[in-house]
Amino acid sequence: MSMRDYSFSTHGIVLNGLLDADVLGELAEDGVVESQFSFTGDAFPLDDDGNEKWGEGESFADEAVYYVALPKSPRFFKAAYRDMDALVTDMLARYRKVRRGDGKRRLPVLTAKKVRKLLRAIDGTYFG
Repeated sequence: MSMRDYSFSTHGIVLNGLLDADVLGELAEDGVVESQFSFTGDAFPLDDDGNEKWGEGESFADEAVYYVALPKSPRFFKAAYRDMDALVTDMLARYRKVRRGDGKRRLPVLTAKKVRKLLRAIDGTYFG
């Protein structure tokens, strides 16, 4: 089997930096949060229209990215959410559901304001 780069694009709350990498790895193994290993790319914050704010956010170079994905398709922001408040409300509900699934309560409590700050468009490639 040959190894190659694959395109990767999603939206969600990026958890890197919120918790220790070992804890995030355990959460991913337990299926509580999603992850993509060998990821090279960026996690851009979103503006009020759901567009990526280029030049801001975090960059990853062959690293693992841990996140809670959006419950609705992020491809067409206006079709999925009427505005950013609706997106944040939906994402906060999704995060709370994921947090309840973490029986050890390792995930921190987040407010809508913190969710808005951590919400990212994750774009890049992974090697597999």
